[in-house]
Amino acid sequence: MQQHLTISLSFDGATASNGLIDFYDAQRALHGFQRSLALSAHLARNQEIITQAPSLRNLEIYAFPPEIGSWKFTAVVISGVLGGIHAISTADNETPLGHLIGSIYDYALHQTFGIDLDYEKTIRELVAERGVDPDTVPSQERLSSLVEKTQNAVIDLHRPIERGSARTATVTRKSGGRLQQVGPDLNHSTLEAARFSKEGDVAESFEGRISSYNMNTFKGRIYLPAEERTIPFELADSARTLFQQRALSRSLDGNVARLPETEGNVILTAIPFYRRSGDLKSILVLGVAID
Repeated sequence: MQQHLTISLSFDGATASNGLIDFYDAQRALHGFQRSLALSAHLARNQEIITQAPSLRNLEIYAFPPEIGSWKFTAVVISGVLGGIHAISTADNETPLGHLIGSIYDYALHQTFGIDLDYEKTIRELVAERGVDPDTVPSQERLSSLVEKTQNAVIDLHRPIERGSARTATVTRKSGGRLQQVGPDLNHSTLEAARFSKEGDVAESFEGRISSYNMNTFKGRIYLPAEERTIPFELADSARTLFQQRALSRSLDGNVARLPETEGNVILTAIPFYRRSGDLKSILVLGVAID
């Protein structure tokens, strides 16, 4: 067994200071912690974004019992066969892969809250010092995709704060024999920032290929080469005509059939929405045209 990362989520204030958190709030927070950690770990280990935490491959995440005091929950990310609690507690605190996982998680949390970090310093330079293979370091575009996929999970981390069982929360990891904070302190301000969405002033054109579409909800995703990732969209009422939905369907068919890149593209006239970090979050489609 090889231990990669030991990471903890702690709540303080209100009833959490006495080791008590509303059961449902705790469940929501731990679900958010596991999901955001699993997606970050999978990106570090397998260089791909997953949408469901159970799809985690080549790694396992185990949980220690919660600690009384400032309500604390600790998880450990490992590979190999579980060798028991003693083996976990005496293993190295952090491997190069564990450092990469922690760095990715830290970067994603800051970006979710709109706190700018220098990508080269926080990811590339630091992992180079820890012997991480540069080819495993995700691009900024993939990190932006991770932020999108983990946004709701990060909001769930705040559930005890939102409902009053706690006032603050902190994520920490063991690094070099010391505790190192991951992301900023969580509070009502970070919850507001995680939910933040700024509407663009004017409609813009977005050209790409449809990667998914649900005709019942009028929602889908479009891969935008300019972003190097897929972006969620929803059709406005005015764009829900049969003609425009067929255009989306043809683009999706071309994507599934793996037609040449220039074929099957659509141009969406849409209102953009941005995260606090300035990254494109989603688009509201006003019109669809075939390229």
